[in-house]
Amino acid sequence: MTAPTVSVVMGAYGKRSLSESCLASVLEHAGSELARDWELVLVDNGSPDDTRELFREWEARVGARVVVLDQNRDFAGGFNAGAEAARGRVLLLLSNDIVVTPGALQTLAATAAEPDVGLAAARLVFPHGTLQHAGFGYRRTATGGLQNMHYFYGEPGNLPAARVVLDVDALNGACFAIRSELFAELGGFDHQFRNGAEDIDLCNRVRMRGLRAVYRGDVCMVHREGATVGASPHALENDRRYRARWDRFVDADDEFVARTFGARMNPLADAELWPPVAAEGAAISLEGHLVTLSPQAAELRGLLAA
Repeated sequence: MTAPTVSVVMGAYGKRSLSESCLASVLEHAGSELARDWELVLVDNGSPDDTRELFREWEARVGARVVVLDQNRDFAGGFNAGAEAARGRVLLLLSNDIVVTPGALQTLAATAAEPDVGLAAARLVFPHGTLQHAGFGYRRTATGGLQNMHYFYGEPGNLPAARVVLDVDALNGACFAIRSELFAELGGFDHQFRNGAEDIDLCNRVRMRGLRAVYRGDVCMVHREGATVGASPHALENDRRYRARWDRFVDADDEFVARTFGARMNPLADAELWPPVAAEGAAISLEGHLVTLSPQAAELRGLLAA
């Protein structure tokens, strides 16, 4: 049998309804490819509900390859297991809280197949339409440390500056496209990261190979972020491990932000320092996000300063 060109690998830990919605969108917008030369790999990551039965139904329905894990191996372990079972030349790693849109998977797969590209990911919006992902960068905090940040997080989903194709530092792991050979060479996601930072860590390892992390803002998908596992209880440990490994290799992206977006980082974006607290005076209310890169945010900060 000829090996498939692309493996769509979807992982799930429970939340059957999310998986049903994600699978329906995959079938609607990539059904012809699945029937021709793509494959669907479904990973039940130790689900506590009947997700396993749902995946067995899809095994019979479209010939999906089903991987059943007896216990939850976290984000990294689940997708690594799915990648090991996949046969495609390109992996499309898909969280079950994603809703696929027309052309998105095809665009990402074609981009990841380019020889100088390591990873590709799309613009992601929340169900209510605001931006969740438009690429990652790094900013310098007021205390001198580095902090990774989503560009334009919470801004309107159709923001022109986010609807572009760019090489960025890192991409959101909710929907990655990467060549399977490269993923295997890198050892997949590092399972030492538990539901956090494993995607940025993989991006850094890809870029250390001299390959590009490409943000495809010209295609968009819906991401129900937080609907699956919520905030990670391992966030502090993930952050310590990440900083110990990568802080000496990364730097702030002020120049990139100025050159690409004509914007500048907000030095007051630290959670512990923003918003400022006045000892007295009248209350003021401003609607919108104050700490992003958009022109609207800069205008709001100007109004507040005035």
